Amino acid sequence: MIAGETRSWDYYIPTVQLAINNKIATLTNSTPFALMFARRLNAFDSYSQVQPSTSTERSNNEELLKRIRDMKDIVMPAIVQRTTDVRSLKQQKFNATHKIVDYPIGTLVGLMKPIQPNQMEAKYNGPFTIVKKNRGGAYVLQQRNGELLPKAYPPSALKHLSDENDPDSQDRWEVQAIIDHRGSAGKYEYKVRWKGYTADDDTWETADMFDDNDTITTYWHKRNLTSKRQNESVKRRKRTL
Repeated sequence: MIAGETRSWDYYIPTVQLAINNKIATLTNSTPFALMFARRLNAFDSYSQVQPSTSTERSNNEELLKRIRDMKDIVMPAIVQRTTDVRSLKQQKFNATHKIVDYPIGTLVGLMKPIQPNQMEAKYNGPFTIVKKNRGGAYVLQQRNGELLPKAYPPSALKHLSDENDPDSQDRWEVQAIIDHRGSAGKYEYKVRWKGYTADDDTWETADMFDDNDTITTYWHKRNLTSKRQNESVKRRKRTL
């Protein structure tokens, strides 16, 4: 409808809204306009030549009152029943094709990352602790520092973690940065600078000691950038010579 002319999109709002209001909804099997005004939307005709009479107005008023009573006593209860039936049917179809997981409060879970840059990176962040389940079935998660995540997440975005990863059952420290690495691919150890500690307290840790791979990924990203800049600097010096 806009055909790329986004500057004038607001001109189309009344027309689009009217079309939406006159479209039959699957949930109610009715148009929003009909449910609101107890009548059909008038056709796009000219009514300038129509001259209402007194008898016509009286008849229209009586008809309108009858429609209002019918809406209250017949239509609305039927709409409520249909809405309930349709939602129940959709829920049954969803449950039949989806695995429903119910996590108890206190369960340790990983949270699926919205974007996975590569196959080598972990798919989940965490661990997090479930502290609440809302009426819609989504879960409120708590971080290790006690803070709650700003939104709730559906079961499909979570993964149950074993109690071995329980942050309350093990001593944990916050990583400030990875300083260096040693070893070979697949068997790397990382020199960790702990937050609030000095270089004298640095330790070598294997990858499985980290709660997630974000810190390791950041380290390799920075290291690759540094290596790339050094190579570019060497190339510039060679050209100068």
